[in-house]
Amino acid sequence: MSAALQQCWDPDAGYFGYATHDTDGAFTGLLRDDKGFNLNMGIDGVYPLVAGSCTSAQSDVLLDRLFSPDRLWTRIGISTVDQSAPYFDLNGYWNGQVWIVHQWFLFKAMLDLGRPELARRIAEAVLEVWSAESERTYNTWEHFSIATGRGNGWHQFGGLSAPVLNFFAVYHRLGNLTTGFDTRVLKSGIHADGSTLTADLLSLPTATGTASVVATLAPGYRYEVLIDGHPTRVDQTENGIVHITWTDRRVSQHRLGLSERSLHVRPIP
Repeated sequence: MSAALQQCWDPDAGYFGYATHDTDGAFTGLLRDDKGFNLNMGIDGVYPLVAGSCTSAQSDVLLDRLFSPDRLWTRIGISTVDQSAPYFDLNGYWNGQVWIVHQWFLFKAMLDLGRPELARRIAEAVLEVWSAESERTYNTWEHFSIATGRGNGWHQFGGLSAPVLNFFAVYHRLGNLTTGFDTRVLKSGIHADGSTLTADLLSLPTATGTASVVATLAPGYRYEVLIDGHPTRVDQTENGIVHITWTDRRVSQHRLGLSERSLHVRPIP
C-alpha cells in the first residue's frame, strides 16, 4: 500500500493525486487537466495524512497546504479545494465550500500528529461559523460558503454537520477527554470538583512518534500531567483546557504495536 501510495505523490502540487492506469492495469501517472494541473488539489489529496501514511516531509507540506490562507485555510475552516487551483470555484456545491464532517476528520488527525494547537484552530473556526449562522437562521445547514460564510445546501440537514456537537464537547464539557484516531480511552474518571482526571489509554504508534489528547477540567487551576507516573508536556489554555502531548519511544513507527499508558491530570500544589 505504501509503495502504491507513493506513486501518487505529486511534489510539484504538494498533494496526492488520482492514479491513472492503462488497459492492462499498469500505472500511467496522475489525473491532470489539459494544462497539466493535478486534479486532486484539495482535501482528497490530503487524506493520506489522516491515515498516517505520509513521510515526514510530505506531512510538513500537507500541513502547510491545510493552514495556508492562500491554499486550503479560510476564515470558516478548511476548504474542500485549494483556493490557488485553476478549477477552484466559489459557486460550487463541493467546490468553494466548507463541510463540517471533514473538519472533524482533520481535527482528529492533528491530535494524532501531536499538534493540538492546530486542532483547536479548526474547532474554533467551525464553532464560530456554526454559531453565527444558526443564530441567524435557526437552521442546520449541509455546508457553508467560503465567499459569504452563510449556510448552503439543504437547510435541515443535521447528519453531515453533527460533529459540531463533538467540537463543542471537546472544549466546553467538563471531564471530556478527546483523542485522535490512534488513541483509545479504555476508561476515565474525573473528581467531583472537576480538578483531577485519570484515564487508561491504548494507543498505536503514530507516524510522527508523537500524539496529543485534550482534557477539559475545572478552570482556576494550573495543571500538571503524569503519564505512567512520569511528567509529560502540557500546554494549558484558558478555562481549564489542557493540551497533553507525548513522544512514544517504546515502539517503532514501522511496527504495528499497541501501547497502554495511564494518564493523571491534577492541579499543581
